[in-house]
Amino acid sequence: MYIYFSYLYDHVDETYTHSKTSQPPPPPPLPPMLGQFVVLISLLVSWSLGQSVFANEDDPIIERVGASNFAQAITSKDIILAEFTVPWCPHSKIFFPQLYSAAQQLKPHGIDIIQINCEKDEYICTELKINHYPTLKVFKNHRLARTADAEKDKTTEGIVQFMLAQQVSSVQKISTEEQLQDILQTNEENFVVVENAVTGFNKTYTELANEMFNTHVFVSFESKNNETNYDLAIYKPFNTTLNETRGEPIVYTGDLQPIMDSSQEFNSWLRYSVLPYFAEVTQDTFFSYMESKLPLAYYFYINKTDFEKDMPYFEKLGQKYKGQVNFIGLNALLFHNHVKFLNMREQFPLFAIHNMTNNRKYGIKQMPAEEYQNLKQVPFLNLEEVAQLVEDFVQGVADPLVKSEEIPETQEGNVLKVVAKNHDEIVHDANRDVIVRYYASWDVHSKSMEPLYNELADIFAQDESTRDKILFVDVDAGSNDILAFPVTSYPTIAMYPAGSESEPIVQQGPKTGKFLLSFIQNSGAHKLSGQEQYYARHPEEKQQKLPAVNDNGDVIVNADPDLKQEADPVEHDEL
Repeated sequence: MYIYFSYLYDHVDETYTHSKTSQPPPPPPLPPMLGQFVVLISLLVSWSLGQSVFANEDDPIIERVGASNFAQAITSKDIILAEFTVPWCPHSKIFFPQLYSAAQQLKPHGIDIIQINCEKDEYICTELKINHYPTLKVFKNHRLARTADAEKDKTTEGIVQFMLAQQVSSVQKISTEEQLQDILQTNEENFVVVENAVTGFNKTYTELANEMFNTHVFVSFESKNNETNYDLAIYKPFNTTLNETRGEPIVYTGDLQPIMDSSQEFNSWLRYSVLPYFAEVTQDTFFSYMESKLPLAYYFYINKTDFEKDMPYFEKLGQKYKGQVNFIGLNALLFHNHVKFLNMREQFPLFAIHNMTNNRKYGIKQMPAEEYQNLKQVPFLNLEEVAQLVEDFVQGVADPLVKSEEIPETQEGNVLKVVAKNHDEIVHDANRDVIVRYYASWDVHSKSMEPLYNELADIFAQDESTRDKILFVDVDAGSNDILAFPVTSYPTIAMYPAGSESEPIVQQGPKTGKFLLSFIQNSGAHKLSGQEQYYARHPEEKQQKLPAVNDNGDVIVNADPDLKQEADPVEHDEL
């Protein structure tokens, strides 16, 4: 999910760019009253630009946090609001008085507000994938609240009300059916999740409630309620049932143990259970399907009549494979660009499946391009082929569609460019450690890391004692499908130790020179050290101690690669 939406996000601004060299014609004179208004706005903007976005260093109301104390700060209180910004951001300057006033009101309630300078401590903001300023993030119970949206109302009153609401328990305890009905009536626009005193479920139930309390109301019976004939259910809001009432609850009927053991499994069920068997999707509803994390089956249509004719068939498929595959319909005239993402040609109608867990794509057989271009009318979708592909996919025997660039004829520099066609034979080297940067050409984090990665490759290549023992590789994973190592976020750094055929070792933590060098030394078979050469170029990094993010997205309090101490993890948000 992160890969796809990062791609969308990184292309949004292209619509709003303007030429710095073009000179627009002078504007017409403004009416007197409008002119006075513009002058007033100009004065307000000038005043705001003269303000600082940060509190003073010794300010007792808002703490300025940096690399050395970031993790300690967010684990110091149960609820903390963090602002990520930069000194030059005009929006942050205008916003700061509201933030400061909110901090003053929240302080007596034990809620702190902290600030992080993303210009000074860029790597923190990169690790947490901060992509606009100011960004507000809530840390609750020492973890980043994934769904807590603190940015809906950036007024003092809005911030205070939102943060005080975080102190309320995420799970409402009840004992009677009447109490449940009262909750359903007072929360008509929210999903209501009900747990009927299931033994051993409390920890996972509360954990997910803390993440999803902004969109779901979580209710728990203190003792088994015999009037309620289910263990776990979810009630849909009345405005999603197309009726004036909620309708019957959606009851969980499978084995409860996987959900009790994993909040991710529980989360997935809450997402997909409320989705229809099959529906036409818009830009507004597409994200709901992505959130479920289930494989997504796409039916691209051109003719609305054909879509309505095929709809009952896809509804039956959706019912048959509920909980295994989600089925959606897309207007090919509006979403034709998405076909390229699925490794398919724009031949409609079209059916494809995307497994978001490993980023593999599957599709029905397509015509040669010339044959399709010579068609006199829109072809029909072969529904038997569709059904067979879905069944093969569920059984794990479908063949994925593999995208690969051509193998480069020439190479430049000390980083080898590798594609899907030659990936496996390159990365498994009998004599050399192979470190790979899986990136996407459109990803800003990949672009910012490229100079450092190239520099490290140069350092090892220039040393006669190391040049033949390590190979630096670049793979554009946005243009090449690596089936042996599905990439789920960019950039990903992986080590294939010399002489090993096992799974690669994935680098965790900040992608700084210090951390990458430690990763190379600790994970490679040759235990190569490039610290001396690197610190000669960057002496300021030698004593740097930085918090890191592990494979669960948790921030480690003391992440110096030379130290092994860890503290309570803090989960980070994948945007």
